[in-house]
Amino acid sequence: MDSKNILTADLLDLVFDNRNKDYGAYELRKFYNKRIAKALLVTGTLVGIAFTSIALTTNHRPEELRFVEKVIPQIINPLKEEKPVEQTGSHSGWATWQVVA
Repeated sequence: MDSKNILTADLLDLVFDNRNKDYGAYELRKFYNKRIAKALLVTGTLVGIAFTSIALTTNHRPEELRFVEKVIPQIINPLKEEKPVEQTGSHSGWATWQVVA
């Protein structure tokens, strides 16, 4: 390459100067940014389609819940009042202690 063209030449052209540019490596490196952009676009589109199809096919709406209040009638009989039993005898209700010798 001429010394005049070195300052304006692309780095890739400098690397592949006097080398075979037809076998593929030159072309892969030259158009790398375009290939990455295409790959990201295709991948993003496929992921978007996948998520959209999942979102549309899945029913995310919860079913309507109905709360039915079931009233069970209960018959409550009033308690019969029992009169307290009167104690008879000498016991006044307190325990007495016997001393055993």
